[in-house]
Amino acid sequence: ARLQRAPLPRARLTEALASQGEARLVLGRAVVLRASPTDAEVGVRTLELSAGFGAFLGQLDGRRSAAALLEQFARAGAQGKVLEGVASGLHRLVREHALVAG
Repeated sequence: ARLQRAPLPRARLTEALASQGEARLVLGRAVVLRASPTDAEVGVRTLELSAGFGAFLGQLDGRRSAAALLEQFARAGAQGKVLEGVASGLHRLVREHALVAG
């Protein structure tokens, strides 16, 4: 599947996504590469995470810390490897300036 003017029908989109294997979440951020008083060159910086991480990011609301959410996952039965993966993903998001540590 490729981007085009008319959106893909739902069945074709589902088929295209399923054929790609493991789903991924891609975050993008515009960054200024070069600027002058009359011109700017802008690029896109992307970060790819597993699709399951999207649901976790939806829980980050600015009121609860990531540590509290990890603790909640642990109480719900998440194993060490899952928790390590989530923590690693969070650290990566902070390093890439996609999240602000606070």
